Amino acid sequence: ALAAALHVNSSLQTLGLGDTQVEDAGATALAAALHVNDSLRELILSGHAVHVTYSNNEFTFSNNELINRFGRTDMPSQTITLAGVKALAAALHCNSSLQTLNLDDNSVEDAGATALAAALHVNSSLQTLSLEKQYYWPPRPGLSQGPKFQVRAAGANALATALKVNTSLMTLNLGYNTLGSAGTKAVRDAWGGRGGYLHV
Repeated sequence: ALAAALHVNSSLQTLGLGDTQVEDAGATALAAALHVNDSLRELILSGHAVHVTYSNNEFTFSNNELINRFGRTDMPSQTITLAGVKALAAALHCNSSLQTLNLDDNSVEDAGATALAAALHVNSSLQTLSLEKQYYWPPRPGLSQGPKFQVRAAGANALATALKVNTSLMTLNLGYNTLGSAGTKAVRDAWGGRGGYLHV
């Protein structure tokens, strides 16, 4: 319903859906609206909760709460994953009004960061992109599977390449991902002296 309204609405500037359960279908619907909407300036899709069953009772926790309470959780089916991120990235190729996109606490991973980077090659309106604390499994350092859903070196390198041609982005938040030393250096070097805010 919200996404459908954005197709015709010409006044809404901020849409905050943090701590909700937008998931890929919702993100894709919002992305479709961004293809035609020219008023929205800020889209916040951060901090989606996931459900777990524990001792025969269902609880809803944020990703961080799950990690703190239980030390692990399963695949985050109620976060925005690659399909939703790719839809939003595709919308950024043609949208010229959105200035802030917040996807903290989702499951962007390298492929999603790469899709967003491709959009930054042509988008000149986005000023803030936040991909902090991408959900990861397993949540404990040192376990063999590694951070499956975080932004890592490949995503960092794609974003670094985009930053060399994009001059509008002034805030980039990649905190609490696993960029590695080479990925971190690539982003910092590409950021250069543009000012603004960079968190890696």
